[in-house]
Amino acid sequence: MGMLAGALSVLLVMVVLLAIKKGLDGTSIGLGVIPFALMPIVFLNWNNLKEIKKELNSRKNVI
Repeated sequence: MGMLAGALSVLLVMVVLLAIKKGLDGTSIGLGVIPFALMPIVFLNWNNLKEIKKELNSRKNVI
């Protein structure tokens, strides 16, 4: 999950720098949509990770 969030953050920074350097053209707008489109996957993974950790902790307490 951390790798996906990191990659999306780097892509967002690159898009902002590209937009500052060359202006808002089709490439910067097209690449800028990707981090926002994939952000729900990061949130879903985050929630699943918290549920998995909770389940693992509950199983440790049983044994």
